[in-house]
Amino acid sequence: MVRDLHYGKFSVHYQPQINTINRELFGIEALCRWDRGQETPINPDVFVALAEDFNFISELDIWVLDQVCHQLTKWQDKGIEIPMTSVNFSPVSLNNLNTHSRILATLNKHQIPTDKITIEITEGKKIHYSDAVISSLNHLNALGIKFSLDDFGIGYSNFKRLTRIPVSQLKLDRSFVLNLPENLYKEISASTLSIGKKLGLSVIAEGVENTEQLEILEDLGCQIYQGYMFSKPLSEADFENWFFNISNRWGR
Repeated sequence: MVRDLHYGKFSVHYQPQINTINRELFGIEALCRWDRGQETPINPDVFVALAEDFNFISELDIWVLDQVCHQLTKWQDKGIEIPMTSVNFSPVSLNNLNTHSRILATLNKHQIPTDKITIEITEGKKIHYSDAVISSLNHLNALGIKFSLDDFGIGYSNFKRLTRIPVSQLKLDRSFVLNLPENLYKEISASTLSIGKKLGLSVIAEGVENTEQLEILEDLGCQIYQGYMFSKPLSEADFENWFFNISNRWGR
């Protein structure tokens, strides 16, 4: 894995997040990909677990953030303005206070404003709520960095995290969206959206693939969507084409 990172076998793709109310780009999520030349790509869940097991995850997460910041600078020069970029960080990375200082150092290196980045915390058992970690996360938030809880509703301690981590965004898990219009998943989706509204949090529905899912979620009050109905994760060049095509279609 370390060698493949060095030799350029890792890359970052970008999936748009759309606000359907104002027909604007809400943001993008940066997604790491590992291409070893095999017919079937390596699932991110697999290589993230490997990186955690071999204590390499902090390096990988910071590498992705560095690539994202470099890309945002290039896009800015081309007139492509991205309102917000979400970057996934493993709980294992965020347990390391050194990672927090490296996040700031990376943003400073590329002169990326802190309020342009959302740290998306993946669900898992491995994040510890030590006072030092919570204090550092609050410090990052005070400087402008936002935090999002990924896969909300399926994990071990989502509600506890809401009380301790300075969260500004929830990601409605794709497994709930996939099973719409089944009533159970509709109720779970409605509850998540209600929690977000009451707490003043943005809620992004992941994995939206068809009009039926979209219409149900819109009826429930959802405004922000991410999924193949709007776009798959895109390479740098493909995202640029998508961005300008959408801008022309929306008259921007």
